[in-house]
Amino acid sequence: MKFKYPNSKKLYLTVEISQLLHRYNCTYNEAKEILKLVTDEINQQFEDLNCDETNIINPMNHIDPYC
Repeated sequence: MKFKYPNSKKLYLTVEISQLLHRYNCTYNEAKEILKLVTDEINQQFEDLNCDETNIINPMNHIDPYC
């Protein structure tokens, strides 16, 4: 998907994520926990792969480590 303005992608995804959290009836506490899990995973990938900030993240495909 191409975006016309530099911040468009970030804003679009922010809206999409908030709508997804709403669709699943997440409470504020659940939303904060979910965002923290995602942030922690992204940070761990960044450290493990020793990549720079322009690399594309890897998707999470399983939840076993979090159960």
